[in-house]
Amino acid sequence: YQTESVQEFRFALSEQIRQQVFYAIFVEKVETSIKSNALINALKRLVQKQGHHL
Repeated sequence: YQTESVQEFRFALSEQIRQQVFYAIFVEKVETSIKSNALINALKRLVQKQGHHL
């Protein structure tokens, strides 16, 4: 970055930050989806067990 202007450096830095934020949000959404699916499956199993006891 020593040969680049301050503006070019700031632009490159902001692009890196944007990418990091995008990936962090993406991973968070994927993790939330996985947790939601696990919860739904657990509830389905619970309902099935309750159905067998009725």
